[in-house]
Amino acid sequence: MRSASYPFCLVLLGACAAVFAQPPDILWTNSYGGSTNDYCRSVLQTDDGGFYLIGMSGWDLSLLKVDENGLLEWEKTFGGSGYDFGEDAQRTLDGGLIITGWTHSFGAADGDLWLLKLDSLGGQEWSSIFGCDSVDRGFSVCQSPDGGFAATGVTTGSAGDPELYIVKVNEYGSLEWEQSYGGTDSDIGFSIEPTTDDGFIITGSTYMEETDADLWLIKTDSFGEIVWEETFGDSLEEVGYSVSQTSDGGFIVTGYTLSYATGADIFLLKTDNMGSVDWTSSFGDSDWDRGDDVIQTIDGGFVLTGSTTLPGASIDISVVKTFSDGGLDWQMTVGDADHDEYGYSILQLPDGGFIIGGDSRSFSTGDHNMFLARLAPPEGIADDDDPESNDLFLHSIAPNPSFQTVEISFFLPVSAHTDISVLDLSGRVISCIQQGVMPAGENCTDWNGCSQSGFPVSGGVYLIRIESMGQIVTGRLVVFR
Repeated sequence: MRSASYPFCLVLLGACAAVFAQPPDILWTNSYGGSTNDYCRSVLQTDDGGFYLIGMSGWDLSLLKVDENGLLEWEKTFGGSGYDFGEDAQRTLDGGLIITGWTHSFGAADGDLWLLKLDSLGGQEWSSIFGCDSVDRGFSVCQSPDGGFAATGVTTGSAGDPELYIVKVNEYGSLEWEQSYGGTDSDIGFSIEPTTDDGFIITGSTYMEETDADLWLIKTDSFGEIVWEETFGDSLEEVGYSVSQTSDGGFIVTGYTLSYATGADIFLLKTDNMGSVDWTSSFGDSDWDRGDDVIQTIDGGFVLTGSTTLPGASIDISVVKTFSDGGLDWQMTVGDADHDEYGYSILQLPDGGFIIGGDSRSFSTGDHNMFLARLAPPEGIADDDDPESNDLFLHSIAPNPSFQTVEISFFLPVSAHTDISVLDLSGRVISCIQQGVMPAGENCTDWNGCSQSGFPVSGGVYLIRIESMGQIVTGRLVVFR
């Protein structure tokens, strides 16, 4: 069953006469690679404030570790005699990493979906491959609420038609279930995230007609059975590359649209928890623009990265920051006007700034190098210790760092509905601590250090987010395990 595709009303934001916030400064950039091609598809923050880069180097899946200033500390590769690529990675509850992509070295000759579990130092714990005798790819991976893992991508089954593919494994990489979805044309899953009801949200594309790809949004239960699905598009092509659940229980998606652009524009879609459209926005000029990764920011808005084609046909990394309603806050590009850069992954850091991972041809000794750019916190993000200047005021998170339960102390000037949640550094909600009306004055609440599903979180940096009276305050928490 597939729901009807319906067009959407876009807020078009391109070259218009408006006043927007000043984009943040670029603190540093760095590139990594040798004489072969090197690609970065995912960036993650490490417990010591540095970063992992995941992608491909030469013909092998590659993992790099750099410090907080972008200086290389170590690198490791995984693979065999064939072509092996890392597409996405996430930090795991035990402090390690889970990576998905595809491998031509192991399994079928045309490539299989690959899941690789590593410890925090890049040591391999297990490896699993999935697929049939034809083409299978993994594009996105997440840890599931039960401690296992789920990946999405594409499989080409016996009928020969590419279908959106999900595999679910336990914590040791053993298959628990797999599902494929689609019709008689090409259907692909590009992003998967866990949801607070222990299910999954997936976005990608589906061809409703031979030449008409629509953005596809699928909500499943914990066993991969479809709860609901929606397609979004019009006369031409729309594709979703990244999805995550938002603090209000809905979803944010980015990708691109051709239906409402002279070329292709970055597309941003916000839905409620049942997939109904809250709002849509697009960003771009007359050529090709696309969004590859989107997260919710600590101020309740959204930031995405992708790529934009500049005059003269060179490509730069695009960064777009919006308010919570999709209106443009600020936008910027990163790169060399004479060469190409692509942004594939973005995180907001505890200081309010951002780290972007992607590829560069400007600073490359080969054709492509891995690329990182660190952005300063935007204007207006700063510590504020004066409760009189903020109606909603976060006093303390203690102990911090913490090995166990923490106490969160904050001030409300009036009795109001208040939401308190824990987010990881990608903006994903880890735990909803408290929701409801709280009294005026000083308030305290505890967090037991567990995710929404009851599992202890891994060591690392988290954000405590309090929302009340239309205001949001955040605090940084370091968890040791």
